[in-house]
Amino acid sequence: MTIEKDAKLADRLDAELAVQRDETISDQDFCYSDVQFHRLIVDACGNDVVRLALYTAIEALMPVTNMIITRAR
Repeated sequence: MTIEKDAKLADRLDAELAVQRDETISDQDFCYSDVQFHRLIVDACGNDVVRLALYTAIEALMPVTNMIITRAR
């Protein structure tokens, strides 16, 4: 990654974390942001094998897990 791409990634990750820190957002918005955050990390690795392996986990498991976790939020 270049310095510019690193900076953009850091900005996008920070933006998602800011969304998740907002106590007024809905559970659905929190979950969407969390999935986006993890998708950014996976895409940033640049490894197609990791991207493929984690795609299923992110798409299938993260929303369900987040919906369970946010009930305690």
